Amino acid sequence: MIAPDRRIFWVDPTNTNPQFLDLTCQIFVNRGFGVTVRSNRRLGYGISPQVQWENFLDAKEYGSLIKIGPATKMALLAHYVKGWHLTARRLLVSRVPRILLSTSLRLAWIDALFVSYLRHAGVNVAMLVHRPYYADAVGGWRRKPISVIFDKSTALVVLSKYVRQVILENFTVEKDKVKVVPVPYYRELLKARAEDSEIKSSLEQWRQGRPMVVYMSSILASHGITDFVNVVPELENRIGNVCFLIMGNDQLEGQSSLAKYARQSLAGKENVRFQIGFYTLEQAKAVLRQAAVLLLPYRSIPQSGVIPFAAGEGVPVVATRVGGLPEMIIEGRNGELAEAGNLAELAEKTAKVVSLSDEYREHTKAAAEVLFSPETYCAGLTSVASY
Repeated sequence: MIAPDRRIFWVDPTNTNPQFLDLTCQIFVNRGFGVTVRSNRRLGYGISPQVQWENFLDAKEYGSLIKIGPATKMALLAHYVKGWHLTARRLLVSRVPRILLSTSLRLAWIDALFVSYLRHAGVNVAMLVHRPYYADAVGGWRRKPISVIFDKSTALVVLSKYVRQVILENFTVEKDKVKVVPVPYYRELLKARAEDSEIKSSLEQWRQGRPMVVYMSSILASHGITDFVNVVPELENRIGNVCFLIMGNDQLEGQSSLAKYARQSLAGKENVRFQIGFYTLEQAKAVLRQAAVLLLPYRSIPQSGVIPFAAGEGVPVVATRVGGLPEMIIEGRNGELAEAGNLAELAEKTAKVVSLSDEYREHTKAAAEVLFSPETYCAGLTSVASY
């Protein structure tokens, strides 16, 4: 029997980051918390059988909504409102006193309406501010509804000091209301997953013992994909016998302009491979086991889930000094930092990590326990979200 103060009710209307949701639930479950999630399942992602799952939208309705396509925006709004209405009714009937909420904020006015309603009805809301749209939040149309959500929430949980500072500088929020918890590493979710045998074998045969520099992130300009492509020749000059893997989703099955640019720019290079599209945890684990370093030349991002993902497996990262990334890298330990867009510095730092690969791997594992502790994450989140 789970004690009343060790229960979590998590509402995530769109499930925008299913890996993160699955990881957090696993961390809760491993520490004896009872977890109920009301969200939408995503193809290719599993969740612990110990988690009680409830659909935010009826599965059949959600499936038909996807088939309708983007032309019927009113259908999307109607289904989203219905999902929130049913969720609010469920919470009030069951007398749930507190929820953990994460949302994409794409339909921020609807989120704000129901957060306000729940608070009026006596339900406390701890908002996990995971992926906010900062440009819109600060100066765009989303600013007002996001302000309402922040004001009505009893606590705001953020994943970096940088995000906390952005909120405090741009919204009227009490400092004590914004709590920073570290992004945890993924080891607890990965340890039950076997490496993808096909990927493992294919990479071993292709690499032939060469160090592998990996890009593992979305194929976006803000994530620095063009900088990664453009730094390849410099890294070849500095390291010599090296290979590169570009692994990420462009949401267009590899047909985005950036994915095409990367392929065209690096065409004919035997030492470059692409895996564009959705990838599983098993595939990611196989890649990390063989990576010498992850090179993540972000141009703009609040924080990265990939850095702790890699650190938990002992893989160092070269990243850029943007957003909250400097909080996630201890230079000389779990990686190095360079100025965004500075290809020479990115190449220099990456070559350094590759040359000292074994040393960095050892330090990365130790740094992960300090920077990305699941214990610290769980304690911070449950302190404001459990009931």
